[in-house]
Amino acid sequence: MKTLVVFILTFSSIIGYAQKDNTLYHPDAKKILDKVSAKYNAYKAMQVDVSLNTINKDADINTTTNMNITLSGDKYKITVDKDLIMYCDGESIWNISVTDNEGTQEEYDISQSNEEITPSNIWTIYEKGFQYIINAEMTKGTITSVEIDLAPENKDLDYFKIRMTVNKKTNEIISMRVFAKDGTHYVYKLDNFIANPKVDDNNFKFIQANHPDVEMEDMR
Repeated sequence: MKTLVVFILTFSSIIGYAQKDNTLYHPDAKKILDKVSAKYNAYKAMQVDVSLNTINKDADINTTTNMNITLSGDKYKITVDKDLIMYCDGESIWNISVTDNEGTQEEYDISQSNEEITPSNIWTIYEKGFQYIINAEMTKGTITSVEIDLAPENKDLDYFKIRMTVNKKTNEIISMRVFAKDGTHYVYKLDNFIANPKVDDNNFKFIQANHPDVEMEDMR
């Protein structure tokens, strides 16, 4: 569940590409990743359904969490299995338990590390602190996809690899598999992508009138 939590945080950054070992920073992988980044960064807003499959065979864990994400820059609204709603307007983050009618408001922390997987940075996470190589290319039906392995340079993180699968023709992310050090795999699959949905600032903040029964605790 920790990976799901850090997925909710938002931060993105850009860094140059000089003086890197090409065996660890594969130029062909970077070309594909740059196309992915350019595609998603061109959108003012986006909406996508994400399924998160958590797998640990040794612990007999195989669960799926479904999320709907609306994103605009650092702002987002995320609904998790219709039981949890999260808003971020770039200044505050609200977490709402629909079942308990309880919520918390916390200050948005822009200092979060780019090594954490977030709604804002999954398309640009490779740009800072990651090695990347092409692992495989495959064709299924009419779709040719490329698997790119990203390895964090920071070895103290609780995961050691991200495997990103990209549609080679459209430069869209199909899925991401996070390999945690404890043997758990977190598999994110992206579906029903909508570019530039109609949104305004009210989509990304908690409005009491929309949740009249929710008791909100201010943790700022």
